[in-house]
Amino acid sequence: METKVTVLFGREIVAKVYSNEELSQEEVSIYKKEFRFQTPQEKDAFIEGLNAAIGYSDFCIPELEFNSIRG
Repeated sequence: METKVTVLFGREIVAKVYSNEELSQEEVSIYKKEFRFQTPQEKDAFIEGLNAAIGYSDFCIPELEFNSIRG
């Protein structure tokens, strides 16, 4: 059974949401992303990873970045 989660990205966008401010259509199109998963366990793992990244504005996945650079 497919499951999904919607994520809003960006410090300013998150602040607007927590302040009950409405997002513009442009903000929604840029900062709102939907992710689909085959199982609830995959969704939970994804959310756990997002929670671990809270507070960081930048990140990379070395195994992906460096493997693609090395070819």
